[in-house]
Amino acid sequence: MISILIFFNTSSSEGPIAIVINLEYDISTNELTITHISGAKITNAYSPGPPPTWKNMKVTIQGKTLQLIQ
Repeated sequence: MISILIFFNTSSSEGPIAIVINLEYDISTNELTITHISGAKITNAYSPGPPPTWKNMKVTIQGKTLQLIQ
């Protein structure tokens, strides 16, 4: 498991927004789990569908956008 601290730049009148997420990759199932730990929430990250799709979040691997699986 890897914990990541991310800072997002905002307007100059506001301070940066920070979030902490954990990434866990299971080689036996080839699954990546992203868990929000603390900080600003990513609202409307996905639309439940059907089919589920990314909305205000984009996940890519080597430039290819990942599709959500139900």
